[in-house]
Amino acid sequence: MVQELAYWDQAHEAVRVPVVIDAERTVPCLVTLRAAERLAGKQHIAVRECFRIVRSHSDRLTDIARAKAARGHSGVILIEPGDVT
Repeated sequence: MVQELAYWDQAHEAVRVPVVIDAERTVPCLVTLRAAERLAGKQHIAVRECFRIVRSHSDRLTDIARAKAARGHSGVILIEPGDVT
C-alpha cells in the first residue's frame, strides 16, 4: 500500500490508495469509510481518522486487496465492511 499517495474520494466516501499486487501490477483500492469504522470498532469516525486507520491496518488491507485481485477482480478494488470481518 502506497500510503503517501492516498486521498479522500468523496464520490465513494472512501480513501483511495494504490496497492502493489505484485512486481508488475499496482491497482487503485478504495477503503470505504464504513470498512474503516468496522476496523476501528467505532460507528462514526472522521475522515482524518479514516486515513489513520488505513495506515495502521495497511498490512491487512493489502492482503484483502491481493486476495480480491487473485480472485479475478480487475480495475479498482473496493474494500467494504464485509471484507474486514
